[in-house]
Amino acid sequence: MVVQRYGRMLHTAGSPSSRRTDCPLSNIFCETSRGLAGALRYSDIRVLLECANKSSFASDSLNDEILMAAIKVLASHSKETKQVEKLVNLLRNERSKIKALVQCGKLKNAYLTAIKSRLVDEVVNISQIAEKAGQLPVRDICEKWLQANGIPRRT
Repeated sequence: MVVQRYGRMLHTAGSPSSRRTDCPLSNIFCETSRGLAGALRYSDIRVLLECANKSSFASDSLNDEILMAAIKVLASHSKETKQVEKLVNLLRNERSKIKALVQCGKLKNAYLTAIKSRLVDEVVNISQIAEKAGQLPVRDICEKWLQANGIPRRT
């Protein structure tokens, strides 16, 4: 099992006497996450995330790095949208959620997340991406929100 194999590495890498500066623990977590995502092992990704969050290295940014590594791999699997959305919901940073949703082509959900957090620059970015992707209804709602909030259209 991948988690067991890497779990031993993580335990060893996490001990103060054996930490290596050329292989940060976050890289090990992210590589493991990518491997598990490639094998579509969602429950193991969650176990890995729990291990990381219980470690002395736990942080919101580490949580999001691990999840983004898996989401990036899974974004190309169109049949896995439900599972990917569950992972996106575990992200702690709103900008990370928006980035993940954009990677998965969920521009409307990205827009909704951006306006909820009032992230104007993200709404502008989503508008531009929607236009390039030919998702004109999403572009239009972005533009309407920007206009209603007194933000001039940036070209």
